[in-house]
Amino acid sequence: EKEDLLKNAQQINLPLENCGGNWCTLFAIDGEVFRGVLDTGSPFITVAGSCTRRWGCYSGQGIPSGLEDTIENYAGKSGLVSWRKGMLEMGFLRSDLDDEGFIFSKVVFGILSDSLVGRPGGVFLGLVKYSSPQIRPTFLSQTNIVSLRFNFQKHVLSLSNKLMIPHDEPEAIQLIDLRLYGAPVMYYTAKVDKIFSQNRTIFPSNDLKLRKEKRELFLIFDTGTTGMDVSKDLFDEELRISSENGFRPFRNVQIEIKTERKGTMVLKSARPLTTPLDVPWKGFNEGADLIVAGLDFMQDAKMTIDIDTMRLLWEKD
Repeated sequence: EKEDLLKNAQQINLPLENCGGNWCTLFAIDGEVFRGVLDTGSPFITVAGSCTRRWGCYSGQGIPSGLEDTIENYAGKSGLVSWRKGMLEMGFLRSDLDDEGFIFSKVVFGILSDSLVGRPGGVFLGLVKYSSPQIRPTFLSQTNIVSLRFNFQKHVLSLSNKLMIPHDEPEAIQLIDLRLYGAPVMYYTAKVDKIFSQNRTIFPSNDLKLRKEKRELFLIFDTGTTGMDVSKDLFDEELRISSENGFRPFRNVQIEIKTERKGTMVLKSARPLTTPLDVPWKGFNEGADLIVAGLDFMQDAKMTIDIDTMRLLWEKD
């Protein structure tokens, strides 16, 4: 049963703090305070199983959740996660933005083993709401939150139990559920129309064979990373073309996405740290490529996601 985290409030604002290139906020479980990376690329709320100055210290036992321990992957590392229930508090720990807060009496959370907490890992507050049935309960699926908004310029995350994008908003884009392509969760994903590097078209490919094989390109909006991860096929093609022509790969990157009313939404980054991505979903790489776009593209932007209607609004001043 979902608990009304916001009580009578329609929206709660959480302050963001920079924590080593990521955006974090403070929360408490069973009275112990943690710092967590706000991550639209992962689903769970987690805490550190051992004491760390950076992330906090969980010394309690929690309430048994009835769920077996699992091996999870974070930031390229694998480790044990134990699943418990406890009382979650958010919004009370900093009052400079909003006096509102909420208490959730029995949230399922993960206790991370040491191998997952050390750099480049850490404690994550995952904001992906929907998952496949075999996945552990996500944080937001235990709540009545249906919409979220990152205002990166004002350093605020808003969570709402009401949709925040107007129904007739012309600049909104429709999101895609990658679970249909084998993903374990419903990442916040859009279909890419075009991508450029230094005004050269990367997608659609100029290689007719690749253009025929790779008919679709998807982009995940991921606040838990900084740069850009690119499917290995697309990554290798850009490296090859750049090397042959004396260019630097993935510079002045511009990504174009069609809005619901056939306008164009544009994401830009001058020098995103770009790494190859091996997508593990069976059959996905045969007909599509994937980009995971992080905070390098989000500076000074306002990103609103209406989760339950799968719409996203991207605004830049």
